[in-house]
Amino acid sequence: MPHVPGHKDVKYLNKDFSSFRDGLIEFAKTYFPNTYNDFNESDPGMMFIEMASYVGDTLSYYMDEQFKESMLSFAEEKKTIYEIAQGYGYKPRQASPATVTLDVFQTVPANPVAVVNEQRQPNEDYCLTIPAGMQVTSTNGTIFRTTGDVIFRDSSSLSPRPQDIFEVDDNQNITKWLLKKQVKAVSGTVTTDYKVFGAAERYKRIALANSPVLEIISVTDSDGNSWYEVPFLAQDTVYADFDNNTTNSPDL
Repeated sequence: MPHVPGHKDVKYLNKDFSSFRDGLIEFAKTYFPNTYNDFNESDPGMMFIEMASYVGDTLSYYMDEQFKESMLSFAEEKKTIYEIAQGYGYKPRQASPATVTLDVFQTVPANPVAVVNEQRQPNEDYCLTIPAGMQVTSTNGTIFRTTGDVIFRDSSSLSPRPQDIFEVDDNQNITKWLLKKQVKAVSGTVTTDYKVFGAAERYKRIALANSPVLEIISVTDSDGNSWYEVPFLAQDTVYADFDNNTTNSPDL
């Protein structure tokens, strides 16, 4: 097997063909001095010694590989690394999508009442909120889906909103602004998979039709109940995100 540069060799037995061969020769000299004592390369007896050494070398190699793959620090097989990580409680992704940062623009009218430094400011009553899940297509046909909301009203150090003059009237008064927001997007499409469950089964497993699956967005039964993934089945509380609005926060 070729050795991958930068990867440390881990030897459990520290045995190879030469060491097995030398060991068998010494064994024969010690315990069978009168039965076999011609260790010349051309002697037929050496063929059996070298064949046994080859078998030992092969078994030693696979034992070393199994021992190395059992340790996360030295494992090289992708499947082994995933299984060890899952054993430690990690949830490694089985597939990683392409990611991109999108520039999203909107034109809004200027507010003739809100004036700063003799400039009419953007009228934020016209600012859009684009929910996460907006789909865009690249020039080569790849579909990307946004992972966060695009809130043009929001302008802060954490979520900046660059703005440029888009249109002025004959008196050079600003009539429209061009607003810009950035949002992360990942490649992939959202699909729905329907499954029929019969009688209750312990540790029921199902296979989804599409592969690879990047994430499970939601699970809903025929009665409209939402189901959530939890670290353990005894967990009785699930924390969900909700927008801050006047409905759930009257003090706003």
